[in-house]
Parts: sequence; C-alpha cells; structure tokens
Amino acid sequence: MLAIARALLCQPAVLLLDEPTEGLSPIMAQAVLEAIRTVASEQIGIVIVEQNARIPLQLARRFYVLDSGCVAWKGNREAFLRDEEKVNRLMSV
Repeated sequence: MLAIARALLCQPAVLLLDEPTEGLSPIMAQAVLEAIRTVASEQIGIVIVEQNARIPLQLARRFYVLDSGCVAWKGNREAFLRDEEKVNRLMSV
C-alpha cells in the first residue's frame, strides 16, 4: 500500500504493479485490490504483472501472457475464461 501511495504522488498516467498482493494475508490482499480499483477509477492506467491469475481476473479488461519474454496469448476477460486451461498451462512454472 505504501509503495502504491508513493508512486501516486508522482501523478503517473500509468502505474506498473509487480505482484501487488504477494505475501499478503487475504484481508490485506483484498484491501490492495480495492485500492487498485480506486486508482483505476481515476483514469490512471494500471499494468499488473502477476503469476496468480485470480488477482487480475478481478480487475483487468485485457490480458497478456508472456512466455520467455514473448506474448504467448492475449485477449479480453471473456477469452481468458474461455481459454483458461491453455492460459494456465502457459502460466505454470
């Protein structure tokens, strides 16, 4: 939360978040997600890098899955849910 607040002090057009809920309790993770929703509602673009697909599914409109630095899959929420098995295979470590 502090890192997000500090970044917002610069009044960015886009905010890049790398695994914003990693290591947080479920209650704190939900609080961070609500903060991200609030930021997004203020017309600030947000890019979330996340290995846990459940997190961006709650927030994102567009999804990109990278494999070895290349876009291996892209689409909207409906396509993500339709291709969930393929996406999960791509995201597995």
